[in-house]
Amino acid sequence: MHLSNMKKILLTSILLTLFQILTFAQISKVNVDDKEKLAPLTEKEKTIDYRELVANQPDFTADLSYFRSEEFSGGGFDYKLSRKGNKYRKESQYWLFVGETGKQRYRVNPAAKLYSDLEGVDNETASTAADFNPRTLTDNPNTTFTALGKIMIDGHECIKIEAKRQIKGRENEKIYLYAAKDLKNLIIVAQVLNPPYAMIQRLNNISLEVSDSLVNIPTDYKPIEKDIWHSVKNAKVMYGKKLSKDFGVFQSPTGELFVWVIDAPYPWKYLVRPKERTVETAYQGMLLTQGGEFIWRTKETEAVSDIGYRSESKLRQKDGTKPLEIKSQSIKFQSNESDDIWIEVILPENK
Repeated sequence: MHLSNMKKILLTSILLTLFQILTFAQISKVNVDDKEKLAPLTEKEKTIDYRELVANQPDFTADLSYFRSEEFSGGGFDYKLSRKGNKYRKESQYWLFVGETGKQRYRVNPAAKLYSDLEGVDNETASTAADFNPRTLTDNPNTTFTALGKIMIDGHECIKIEAKRQIKGRENEKIYLYAAKDLKNLIIVAQVLNPPYAMIQRLNNISLEVSDSLVNIPTDYKPIEKDIWHSVKNAKVMYGKKLSKDFGVFQSPTGELFVWVIDAPYPWKYLVRPKERTVETAYQGMLLTQGGEFIWRTKETEAVSDIGYRSESKLRQKDGTKPLEIKSQSIKFQSNESDDIWIEVILPENK
């Protein structure tokens, strides 16, 4: 084996090992194994209804830090989180969202005094893929809540609560919540473990005072401009040499097409620009229903989008675009799976 290749392999191995160590350190800021030293509960604490405690969390504003990991990878972020009842505000240096758990969320642009309602629904349910609202655990009546003991976290005496869900495929899942007694039982740390996946979220710089203005869109803000797309009736799609049985073709007011093929190996979404004779990979949430669902997950025939896709060609990145072959009643382009596999959209005849 060439020496330079051996060095690359060795360096990669070292980096992976270091990453695993860092990942474990992040996840282990609050131990969850049998060696964790928990103080016993008082007799009064043993009588608390912990489902009610989780369901009735106080309003708060805090800095939320989140980290998720799997065997050889991981990642995290932090942002400012405010909750007042079921409403929330999530703000980082890059974005600002306001919304209500399980309902439509809105992306807000304070500088332009605009908001977008094309961001979908944020259910905030527990998983190892993202941060969540612990209160959503109480939505399922089969979830049980058991207090295990007490531990100090950042100067707060916390009751450690184990939540158990009855979900197929998650038999090994463990969820731990840490409720700070001096903060009206606010859950300041939450962990979801479902090997090989794990996540932890943690609150810091906590205040229990939240003004209504934080979780509501100002009355002088306006919605962004949107376009209505319609399903192309009687369109057909060929994937390779086979006629697709599960696909979608939507057309914008200016002629662009949003195409997907569910029965392909991976259901990529494509934005086709017939006027420019190009096709590019599209964001899966580019088109939504009026209710905020990804259009490709539904059977609806009308969708909405913002008008960003209309940007001038010279302002868009050309990396990732592919040429488009256009015939009288069809368009054809290479799939993302392979340059040898083509997707052909057969359009109905104009009458």
